[in-house]
Amino acid sequence: METLQKIYENPDSRIIVNDKFIYCITTYLFWKGGASFLSEKFYACDKPIKFKKKDMLLKQKTYKLHRTSELVGAPEHWLQKMGYKLVE
Repeated sequence: METLQKIYENPDSRIIVNDKFIYCITTYLFWKGGASFLSEKFYACDKPIKFKKKDMLLKQKTYKLHRTSELVGAPEHWLQKMGYKLVE
C-alpha cells in the first residue's frame, strides 16, 4: 500500500507537504531565434525565502538569462497559516 503525499493549493500553485521549505530554481537562455533550458536546482531550508528579483537574471544585446523560483514543498502548519487549501 502506498502512502499519498498531502498537497495544498492556492489559485497560483500546488505545494506538497514537507518538513522543510523546498524551492526549485530554473534558469533559461533566450535569444532572438529561440530559447534553451540551462539548469534546474532544488534547495531545502528551514525558513521561507523572499526572492528580490523574480525573473530577469542578466540582459545582454543578443540574449537574456531568466531565472524562475518556485516553492514546491513546505511544512503543513505554514501552508495552513498562509491560506492554502488541502487538495482532496
